[in-house]
Amino acid sequence: MRTPGSEGVKTRLVEGFPKEKVPRLYEAFVQDTLEKLDALSCDVKVISYLGESLPRDFFHSKIGEVKFLPQQGDTLGERLKNYFVWSFSDGAAKSIVIGSDSPTLPMAYLEESFALLDLYEVVIGPSIDGGYYLLGMRKFHPELFDNIPWGEEGVLQKTILQNRHLEGGIGLLGPWYDVDTPEALSLLKEHLAEMSRNAKEELPRRTYRVLSELEG
Repeated sequence: MRTPGSEGVKTRLVEGFPKEKVPRLYEAFVQDTLEKLDALSCDVKVISYLGESLPRDFFHSKIGEVKFLPQQGDTLGERLKNYFVWSFSDGAAKSIVIGSDSPTLPMAYLEESFALLDLYEVVIGPSIDGGYYLLGMRKFHPELFDNIPWGEEGVLQKTILQNRHLEGGIGLLGPWYDVDTPEALSLLKEHLAEMSRNAKEELPRRTYRVLSELEG
């Protein structure tokens, strides 16, 4: 994740959203993601950040005690790979990564990802844009990151095809969406409107409030 309020957050949203309002919306994404993380039952929670500094008081106030890890690598694949290297060297028995771009992601998906790792070696949450919103494994598999077209279409498909014979198999969660384009933002708005009418769904309160205020 990028530091909330920093330059360069959610740059593709600028095409369909006022540039000066994007950092505030992204901060709401982060806050709603942290709320899910706070409710998740796991031994160690880590915030892996991109940039030179991080407002740690902000994060501690939202989630309590966590570990902080600067991201390392020039591409998303390198950063993910280096995170899992660190995680398993730190003693993890299972390790799962999510981004901060899916504020409506159900808690049930996160809980299911841990359960799937009892059955499979790797778990992936497919994103409707052709990538993935979640990746987890129970030991480090560097081959998951080799020869993948990071930043292009087909990341999920190639990852699965290249590793279809992985011992222990790959478990898949239900598809979901990231919010990093104007089209995805339109989908988010429609989804939030529906969620606000359905009390059974987990409304990401901060994202809903910020979008309502900015467009009200």
